[in-house]
Parts: sequence; structure tokens; C-alpha cells
Amino acid sequence: MMSRAFLYMVVERCRPPVQPVYMVHRINASRLFFSDKDDQRLQAVEAAEIKARLPRPALSLFPSVNFPIMDFVLFGRNKDKMVAMDYHGRTVLYDDALRAVSALPSMKEFKFYNITHPMSAALPVGDDLFVMNNLPLCYSSSTSVRALINNREPHMLWQSIPPPPYVKPEDEPAGSFQNTAEAYTVVGESQVWVSAESCGTYSLDMKNFWYDHEGNETRRGEWSKVWDQAPIDSFLVHLGASGRFCIAKFSHNWRGPKAAMLTGVEVTHCSDGEGLRLVKHKTYRYGLGEDDPICIL
Repeated sequence: MMSRAFLYMVVERCRPPVQPVYMVHRINASRLFFSDKDDQRLQAVEAAEIKARLPRPALSLFPSVNFPIMDFVLFGRNKDKMVAMDYHGRTVLYDDALRAVSALPSMKEFKFYNITHPMSAALPVGDDLFVMNNLPLCYSSSTSVRALINNREPHMLWQSIPPPPYVKPEDEPAGSFQNTAEAYTVVGESQVWVSAESCGTYSLDMKNFWYDHEGNETRRGEWSKVWDQAPIDSFLVHLGASGRFCIAKFSHNWRGPKAAMLTGVEVTHCSDGEGLRLVKHKTYRYGLGEDDPICIL
């Protein structure tokens, strides 16, 4: 895995009665870290907060008027492709390497948000993207699980995938929530593992869309919970194989200016060669005024 060059911060600007707009800001990840040439005195000075302005948006999108909520997912082996989705299943692809925006086919009946669990699972798997509704519909339905496949053709396409085998034909989409996905994660280069209450854990091979039962245990705290992917106050973003991470903290001050703080940290070996230590680098504070920070990708 190569080190990532950029982070992407999504900010919502809402000025009623004007329609809200989502802005994607591209941030150079290397700015969060000291270089080998920085002396200790400079590091001590810059260890404090550095106030800065966000760069100009690389992308601005207007959501649906009837349901003005969007979700953003970063994927691709180089982490330079982004899919924006709205409640109605309409999707847009942004390729940062090409600085190009293209409309993707709609996911039709797929609903990325629902009242009980506000988020669905969305996971990057290699160059593809896996998306599943929290509460998969009956097995005859083709709208619960989708994959955005990079098949090397001119256009990426959404492909329907059968829901996990524990979803039976007689299951109803409303009433019982025993099929709700508790957690999910990516294993290896091509597998997605999904865990559901009272159903156990299943793995999906993205190469052939085949499920295997991995056990009756329900995995919870070990993986990312589905509903924890909603916008929250803290994020941890892995920046590649170098052991570098970005810690993001968002300030949602409803009565005053909002802000986002990004801190670069690095996991290194201790001087004696035993154990690991966490090294803090720079912290940038971005004042956002009335704009609301949504997520960091």
C-alpha cells in the first residue's frame, strides 16, 4: 500500500432559503508531518496549533431538494476516486487524478438512508466499491446490495449482488430487525465480511459474489459499526503503509463558529527496538465559520 498524498474534507454550506451545497476540499497530507530537515526548535514551535484556511473546493455538489442529505465514499487503490450518493440512489463519481466528474447510473430503488439506521454499509474493496443496506431486503430483491465495479470499460457500472444467505425469501423489510448488519470490514484484497445479530458472520468474495459462512459469532466491537459511519466528532484516517495517520476533530458549535482540527501522528519503533510509540506531528486548525464539517476521507 502506497502512502496517500491527499485528504478530502467534506463541508456543508447551508444558507436558507438558498439550497445547501456540499464542498469537497483537497488537503495535502504531507503538511501534517515534519520533514527530516526540520530542526527540533522548529518542531517545538509548530507543535502548537497552526491556524489555516481550507483550500478552494475541488468539487461542489447540490443535493436533492426533497432530501438534502448526501454521503461520500473514497475508494480506489490510490484513494483518489470519490462517489457521492443521495437518498434516492443517485450517484456521481469524482476522479481526483483526472479532475473529472461523471454521472453514474442510478441505483434505482436502493435507499442509502432509512429512519431506524441512518447509514448503509459502504466499503472500498480494491478498485471496486461495496454498498449494502443495513437491513437487507428479501432474497428475491436485487436492491439491497450493490457493487460499483471497475471493469476497465469506459464507464463504471453498478451491479446487483444477492444479499447474505441468512436473508430468507419470507423475511419482510419492515417489522423485524434481526437481519440488521451489526458490523462489516474488508479482509484481504477482495473479501467483505458482514456480521448480523443471531445470524453469525458471512464473507463475500467480490471476485465471484459468493458467500461463505465464517461462524455463528456476531462480531461487534472489533469492526466498524454501520451506524458509526455517520458524521461524528472524531475520525482516524490511515495514510498508507508508512504508519502515518490523521486524527480529525470537528467542532459543531451551533451558536458560534465551527472548526476542524487535523493532527498528523506516526507509529514508530522505540529507540531500543522493542515496542512501538506514537509520535505527534503538526496540528492544523481550520476555521469554518457557519459551514458544517461533515467528514474527512
